[in-house]
Amino acid sequence: MQIKGIILACGVAASLPAFGLELALTPGSLGSRVPDIEGTSDKTLVLRGTADVRDLVLLSRLSGSVSMLDMSGLTINGYTYTGAGHHGITAFGAGQLPPYMLAGTSVETVAFPANVTELSDGTFALSGLKEVTIPASVKKIGDNAFAGSTRLERMNYEGTPGFGKNVFHNCAALVRHGLDDKIAEIPEGMFSGCTSLPAIPTGTRKIGARAFEGSGILSVDLTDVSEVGDYAFANDKALVEIRLGENQVKFGKAVFMGDTGLGYVPAWHSETPESLFLHSGVAHPEIINSPEIGEAAYAHKPEIRVLTFGASVQKIDANAFRNIKGLQEVNVVLLKDNVPELSPEAFAGLENAEGRYDVPLLVHEVSIEKWREAPVWQLFDIRPGDMSGTGDIKVDVTVSARRQGPTLEVTSNAPIDLLQVYNVEGIALADLSNASTEATVDVPADGVLVVRVISGGSERVIKLR
Repeated sequence: MQIKGIILACGVAASLPAFGLELALTPGSLGSRVPDIEGTSDKTLVLRGTADVRDLVLLSRLSGSVSMLDMSGLTINGYTYTGAGHHGITAFGAGQLPPYMLAGTSVETVAFPANVTELSDGTFALSGLKEVTIPASVKKIGDNAFAGSTRLERMNYEGTPGFGKNVFHNCAALVRHGLDDKIAEIPEGMFSGCTSLPAIPTGTRKIGARAFEGSGILSVDLTDVSEVGDYAFANDKALVEIRLGENQVKFGKAVFMGDTGLGYVPAWHSETPESLFLHSGVAHPEIINSPEIGEAAYAHKPEIRVLTFGASVQKIDANAFRNIKGLQEVNVVLLKDNVPELSPEAFAGLENAEGRYDVPLLVHEVSIEKWREAPVWQLFDIRPGDMSGTGDIKVDVTVSARRQGPTLEVTSNAPIDLLQVYNVEGIALADLSNASTEATVDVPADGVLVVRVISGGSERVIKLR
């Protein structure tokens, strides 16, 4: 029975603060107070004294009224189970919080024990937490630690803990990760399903598999990144911009698969692995300069009209450009007479009745005969060409976008080659090409717009509110 106004623990009574229920604990004693924590109508629960895992696992039974859990006056002792343990763990160290400690509760804020050192796998998963500050004493945050906490909005860190996998998986409300310049390697699945997250942490050097899969990242800067894992940004419908340097990045497979809002990618100097842009919105790759272009890297992209290969391309694998039925031109001028190895199935689905390709292949004028003798390449309509309009970046292009109610006005000091407008969910609202230096399109009167303009060989991405 809960007695208002006093604390009961080991026969000791004391005054209860007016703001909530306070319990003084000794290790293993919270079991006798379960009716109190289940039935309380107080918004705050204060725990002080000493406890261990046997007490902490009972916090998942908190009343739905409790929104604040204050453990700042609590010390966590180690404990070893003699039986099966908790979630397969038998030995818990001092300062270690157990798995799924607050799963299903309505707790929004937590004050940590002073000696906390570790969050176990799933410690705060499926909780109602909204904002969390991780103390400097925490050295390890386990797999799925906050996964499924759909109300979590902001994270803050006083130190630099290590992270497990899928820590924030499906934390759909997370807008502040708090990790700028605090983490160099993003673990596997860390922010997958975080649809409100605006950007990756600055200072990132490596990105694990599925790290941002299905997230809400609008723009990703990879100029200082050395490695990106499989499916790292796959199915991110909001992604509209990739920034790349000339550094070689090790990309896994299908990194941008299903990114329907991604219509343009800059010059590509790294290898292009399997299914890199499969089912994405990529329609205008600037220059593909990968030593190897992997299987199905740009497959099933009818939006692609022009392909320009850089001097580093050495091999193009099967189905790399399968069924890109909008293709109007392939430019290999930069390769001169360095003819890449081309799989007979690289352009599968584009053959005419005679097994040839009705697509102009623009080659350097001094190398025409070599390309006409090359296996597979000889099946194209080979012509002399140059690099005009295929990647010469002009730094003096000025683009502006202005929104007036339901009308969007875009102007440039060079012809607008491509104008695309998306909402933040990645849904295309407009797609114009071959415009003049001015363009006007109808758009919704409110909501965030992402405007992509390719003009004079340069690309601009503008976000309007």
